[in-house]
Amino acid sequence: MSSPGLQALEKMEYPGRFIIIGRDLSGENDVLVYGITGRSPSSQARELVREGGETIRTRVTDPEQLKEGNEKLLLYNCIRRCHHGFAVGNGAQTDLIVETMQRLEERGICATPSQILAKAFAHPHPVAGKNEGEFIDLTSYEPDEPAFTPRISGCVVRDAALSIIRRAEDGSAAKRCFDVLPTPGKGKFISTYAGNDVHPLPSFPGQPIDVQLEGRTADELAEAVYSSMASDDPQRDFRVGVAVVYAHVRTSQMTISLINRHDREG
Repeated sequence: MSSPGLQALEKMEYPGRFIIIGRDLSGENDVLVYGITGRSPSSQARELVREGGETIRTRVTDPEQLKEGNEKLLLYNCIRRCHHGFAVGNGAQTDLIVETMQRLEERGICATPSQILAKAFAHPHPVAGKNEGEFIDLTSYEPDEPAFTPRISGCVVRDAALSIIRRAEDGSAAKRCFDVLPTPGKGKFISTYAGNDVHPLPSFPGQPIDVQLEGRTADELAEAVYSSMASDDPQRDFRVGVAVVYAHVRTSQMTISLINRHDREG
């Protein structure tokens, strides 16, 4: 049964990938949620795994299916810790945010999450694409025409912020950043798509959506989010996985909960 605090997610036919950042009910833990839904076999052929203790990344479950998609857009670190902060994203820009956080810390600069995100995405950052001579700019939307999937990201360092980079009508990258005020039991939700299962997929519009974070533990919240991602029609159940991180504000101790459809049905 879905959580009454996650109605926005529950109403979405197809959110794509999504991020929630906020505080737990006790106010003692920062909360980061990363969720994946997928319609194509290559998107479905993935799972979320913990790597090195403090990183969550996507991993292939069916190499043959993955070949049909673009692994440069499908496999990436989605949540990473950086000292007392965290970065989250729906692509390799997660690493770019961490690199920016580290560089600012080394220079003794105390930047806000919004400033970190703005700095990370200030200038083009091309990385090798799937094919020879092809490049993907981590500071722009994804080159997956006709969807042109937005690049969504988040940063938590004392406070928090969310970012979305969409395709503008003229083809340029429209970048927006939103501050997230830490409030017990509250969070902000952003997704790549507006939620309608149509073609082409419309990008997430407007500002992040308010959500209630009612889970008292990472496991409880993960179950609530995973349930809210479900569809009444089994043929339209696009769930891939969800990761939830609770990070104690004072001690930075992490609790991680992962739910993968691959495991539930395997």
